[in-house]
Amino acid sequence: MLLGLRMLLSILFEYRWYFPPNFTESFFLAGHTTDFAGLWKLGFYIHTLASLILLLLAVFLQWKRSRRNLSLHRFLVRLQMSLIFLLLVPSGLVLSVRATAGPVSQIGFFALSVATGLTAAMALCRARQ
Repeated sequence: MLLGLRMLLSILFEYRWYFPPNFTESFFLAGHTTDFAGLWKLGFYIHTLASLILLLLAVFLQWKRSRRNLSLHRFLVRLQMSLIFLLLVPSGLVLSVRATAGPVSQIGFFALSVATGLTAAMALCRARQ
């Protein structure tokens, strides 16, 4: 729980450079000054916001009390899966094309997006069983 909270706080701390984009202070955005337009910019903001929402949902869904209200739990899982399939994975694929560390990182981030989608699909199938 503490590790998850620490991770959430470190993510939120970095967000201060994203809204509006600060290309000099942000470690991540520094390499994307020329990329920050069009589809990549849209993918970045979709990925950034969807990731935060998904992280919060995951923490809540792991909490034992969230399972007491089964209809709420199921709704939130459906929301989580929808966000993964409709926003997170596609935006991750868009971002992977312009990974700054070269072709190996591009392939790695592409594979990570695909693996995230496949893992969510397998979790969904398992939950339905």
